[in-house]
Amino acid sequence: MRHLLTAVATAAALALIAVSATLNYLFMASLARTPGEAAMMGTAAVAGDVIKACLPYFMVLAIRARRMLFVLLAVPTFAFLTLVSLIAALGFAADMRGGTAHGRDAANRQLAAHEARLADLDRQKAAVGPARPLGQIDAEIAQARLDRRWAATKECADVTLPASKTFCLDVHRLSGERAMAASAAALDAEQRTLSAAIAQLRAGAAGQEAEPQVKVLAVLSGQDMSVVRTIVSLCGALFIEIGSGLGLYLAIHHGGTRPPQPPLPLTRQSAAPIDNHVERFALACLVARRGGVVTTGDLAAAYVAWCAQDACTATATFDAEFMALAKDVGIGRTRAGYVGVALRTPTRSITQISARPMLGAP
Repeated sequence: MRHLLTAVATAAALALIAVSATLNYLFMASLARTPGEAAMMGTAAVAGDVIKACLPYFMVLAIRARRMLFVLLAVPTFAFLTLVSLIAALGFAADMRGGTAHGRDAANRQLAAHEARLADLDRQKAAVGPARPLGQIDAEIAQARLDRRWAATKECADVTLPASKTFCLDVHRLSGERAMAASAAALDAEQRTLSAAIAQLRAGAAGQEAEPQVKVLAVLSGQDMSVVRTIVSLCGALFIEIGSGLGLYLAIHHGGTRPPQPPLPLTRQSAAPIDNHVERFALACLVARRGGVVTTGDLAAAYVAWCAQDACTATATFDAEFMALAKDVGIGRTRAGYVGVALRTPTRSITQISARPMLGAP
């Protein structure tokens, strides 16, 4: 299970690195003047982001090996690369949040305009009143135009007889009714169009708060929405950059995944008896400790102090003799000193210690 969770966490960390590297690429490319410059700047930004993700692991290894010059150079480098990445991520987070809020505000304004127009159409329809279907009115008008009085009155332009007057009044009434019915039909069509547009806008979350998270946080914190909006954008950028900068280290560098350590010097490789005080010093003053480092200076000082306490004469060839002893018992050596061991204050006699395995636990 631990290996599965490590694999999942590593994949998640790599995804965050990819997101951060993409934002860095776009940010640095936007500073260029030509496509070629954009490609170079973007590639450099991606490389810097990858280095940023690897630096925490390298710094821990350097601290363990006491390579302080590397740490001194790596810390400001990591801080600067993180700052550049944070600026890029913050810019994109603010831009995306601002674009989302602007789009929702525009949709809300459009929804309000449609609803106001729909209410106005309802008032106009109420003023027009109910109307018969256009088809029915058109059929009655067509029937009237087949009447002989339509032709006799020259389409109701020359009315002299009382019967013709009544007929033309009916025709004019039908024409007016048709105009009102046409107006009502146009209002109905516009209402249907607006209703469909309103339904579509509401399906797209129009009519809701443009930035609900920001509003809730502003109410809870008592801060202005612009301040809260900035903080939210900053948190989004920090989420990406902290995850991409430390995620890989946290995913792979936990219990059970320590880097290889030098073999612990538990026993001597040769069966020769203890015949010199350098070896007795090692038995009395050194203890095996995983990850421990003893510098040659500290070792020599401890040897001189031990010789003074043990009433023996310090040998001038201590470094060479201890190096040979370390090789014999399996103590590793680096530029920082001897690794896998630590100094201790002897609390037992040499006879008691020599009866135990070479460099065993106290």
